[in-house]
Amino acid sequence: MKKRLFTSALATVMTFSSIAVMSANAIAHIPVRSDSEEYQKKIKEYDEYYQRLSEEEIDTFYNIVADSFECIEEENNITNVWVLNKSTDDTTFPYSRFDTYLFEYSLDDYFRINFKLPMEESEAIYSELSNALGYGDYCKIKNVSNEKNGNCASIAISFNSSDHELNYRIVEKALSILGDKYPVRDKKIQIDAVGFVSGIDLQSCLTTVYGGPIDGEKPSKMTEDEFEKFYNSIDHDYIKENFRATYNPETYFIEFPNDYTQEEKIGCFNYFVENFGACIYMYCQASASEPISVEFSDEISYLNGDANRDKITTIADAAAIMQAIANPDKYALSEQGEFNADSKGDGLTVDDAVAIQKKLAGIK
Repeated sequence: MKKRLFTSALATVMTFSSIAVMSANAIAHIPVRSDSEEYQKKIKEYDEYYQRLSEEEIDTFYNIVADSFECIEEENNITNVWVLNKSTDDTTFPYSRFDTYLFEYSLDDYFRINFKLPMEESEAIYSELSNALGYGDYCKIKNVSNEKNGNCASIAISFNSSDHELNYRIVEKALSILGDKYPVRDKKIQIDAVGFVSGIDLQSCLTTVYGGPIDGEKPSKMTEDEFEKFYNSIDHDYIKENFRATYNPETYFIEFPNDYTQEEKIGCFNYFVENFGACIYMYCQASASEPISVEFSDEISYLNGDANRDKITTIADAAAIMQAIANPDKYALSEQGEFNADSKGDGLTVDDAVAIQKKLAGIK
């Protein structure tokens, strides 16, 4: 991905708020977006008042703004884009016409737990969780203790999968391993979380070409010969035929007709981004992300070894595991029960039944 500058004389620094901060006695469960009343209400409102871009247009929009926002990832994590207002009546300076956008982006599943313990204790906590959690490379555990976090021990888990239900179960397992033994100060979780960023104006001006610095007189610090070469390398017939656009060498603006479409405008922007490393003039109004609300639950479903889901771990759970392995069609465990029984995160095996028997016998 080409590195492009986020250019605006009035651009504001945007900070993105946390999705949830949990109390010491509860775990925040962010529901699947389609099950979230808050999310559905927000999407319905946006669709009612604004124009939603197509999937193809979203990909193009991402390519134009990809290096401008910290919340945007290497792969496209923009899930929706709306045009808040479309300027079409600027007859005096049609080339300076701009549109304002709002976009929705997805966040990677993530969990962090802070303890009422000094940073020196963090290595022991990290080692215990790494040894007991399982799931190998599926998730990454980090010791994130630092002075900025009040010199307290802190552990974070990040996931490389969008299997939100499984990720949430792993978080519950981590809490069950650490929660009773180590005093928890606070926790934060984001599962299937989204944020919204609004107030993005894209204007029809090139501020850089070939990734060069901003120049008040030209799209980049080019000599007259270089600028002429750049102008001549533009496929003017192509942009006129496909986007109804023309590039004005006197103003350095891309000009569109009054009835231009989003497909034409951002498509033409992308032509210059892809072929010339150009940066489109962008102004971001002072606005932060808007995370969806979360629900809190005090009950944790995970219990180590509880295969039959009766809220205790007994020899009956070992028997249930053996039956499920021998005849999964007849004795299949529930999804949560199988997760509870899977001690190493490598699927249901005889070793899981043996692990329960050892635990009940007090054998480590």
